Amino acid sequence: MAKRKKPYDDPFNYLDNFFIQDPNFSSMFNSLLKELYNNLDKLSKDTPMIYGVNVKISKDGVPMVEPFGNVKSLPNGTKITEEREPLVDVINKDGEITVIAELPGVSKEDIKISASRTSISIYAKNSETGRDYAKVVKLPAAVEPDSATAKYNNGVLEINIKKGSIEGKIHNIKVD
Repeated sequence: MAKRKKPYDDPFNYLDNFFIQDPNFSSMFNSLLKELYNNLDKLSKDTPMIYGVNVKISKDGVPMVEPFGNVKSLPNGTKITEEREPLVDVINKDGEITVIAELPGVSKEDIKISASRTSISIYAKNSETGRDYAKVVKLPAAVEPDSATAKYNNGVLEINIKKGSIEGKIHNIKVD
């Protein structure tokens, strides 16, 4: 007899259940949509509205929903910002952390990155295309800011940084 799969053995089955059954996700998403529809006439007509979510499942099996874009849901209403929050992924390896950010429409000269022991700040501004990005990424472990390297190719920024201790200062990173 074939061994029956558990529902959480298939990540797509788990995600389907998460989107359909998780009241927090449904509530958050419905609240944002309602707020947007109620305030469409007040929002800027010149600034595009970009909103998305990145869903990850932690090692403990807990779903994590991280929004990105330029639509911010605030207690006093919805706000459209000029700067977009880029889609970011953080990969925690044995001795290194890799941060990957999608920054389409900017050149590497437009990108400014700084790192502290616990976070990385990414800023990009392109006056020609109007693509502005800003994001502070909290890191899952302490790092050595001086060890950071960055590469930018085809709209994708990759930052590699070695893990380290908590003490230290902020370091600016050159993009190659």
